[in-house]
Order: sequence, then C-alpha cells, then structure tokens
Amino acid sequence: MRNFYVRPGNPIERGCYVKKNKKVITPEGMRELRRAIIRKGGIHWLRIFDNILNRGGMVMRHPYTKYKNNPIIIDGIRFQSIREGKRYSELKLLQKNKDIHDLKLQPKFILQDSFNKNGVHYRAINYIADFSYRNKNNELIVEDAKGFKTPVYKIKRKIFEIQYPLLTIVEI
Repeated sequence: MRNFYVRPGNPIERGCYVKKNKKVITPEGMRELRRAIIRKGGIHWLRIFDNILNRGGMVMRHPYTKYKNNPIIIDGIRFQSIREGKRYSELKLLQKNKDIHDLKLQPKFILQDSFNKNGVHYRAINYIADFSYRNKNNELIVEDAKGFKTPVYKIKRKIFEIQYPLLTIVEI
C-alpha cells in the first residue's frame, strides 16, 4: 500500500505524518481509514474510494454540502461530485481512444449579455456546463452531471435551448 496525500485540516490524525505542509497517511493509517469507510458507508463506498485512489485521485469529505455531494480531485482537477469525476475519467478515456476530441471542462455559455437601464447595470446571465466535446461527426455535445435539478438550473436550461437551438444539454 502506498503513501497517500491528504488535504491539510483533514481530521485524520492517527497514522499520519507531515511532509512539505501536507499530511501523509502511512499504510497503517490507510488501513484505519478503510475500516472507517466500511463502518460508515459500507463496501460500496470502499470500492469507489479504492477506484479513486488507483486513478491517483483524492476524496475530499466536506461535512456540510448543500446537495450532499462529495467533492473529488482527479488528475489535480477538483470536481463537485463523484459522478462528475467518474464522467471526466470516462471522457478522458474516450478522448484517448479518439472517439471524441476538443474536450473542455466548465465551458461557459452566455444566455443574456449584460446591459444598463436607467443608470442600473445588470450583469450577464451565464450557463456553465460541466463538459463539452466534439464527437466523430464533429457535433458539439454539452454535458452536465446532475444529481439534483435546481429551479435555477431548470430556468437556465430553457433559456439555453432558446439561445442555442443546435445544441442540447445531455444530463448524466
């Protein structure tokens, strides 16, 4: 079992030592962490955790997230959820196999430009998707990993459909 870097401020204390301002979990500490994951989340979460570690990722647990998502870091990129991180890994593999190209993370689409009216400035309305890429037919695909559809998302999706009639948001 290899040493694993943990984010500073993480409550894991036993089985850790500090190296270059980062906590490193020793193999004993990793075994303890795996036991804690099994106790709290079961074997399913342990499999997800092991897959993330094997890909060089890092799980970040936040005790209070609004939509109960677990942020994750894969290849040094922070994703808002495990679902989004898994999809990134799949898209990266597709890009490596040349099934897709021009993969972009967090592409920004302008739904309405900013404007001034009666001396008041109104900011632009933007939609930021999770991924966009081009398939073999050179069609632009826009993807969003959604666990919960907020009212704001539903409105922005409708405006997106009007502003960009040739594009469709694919929800994962």
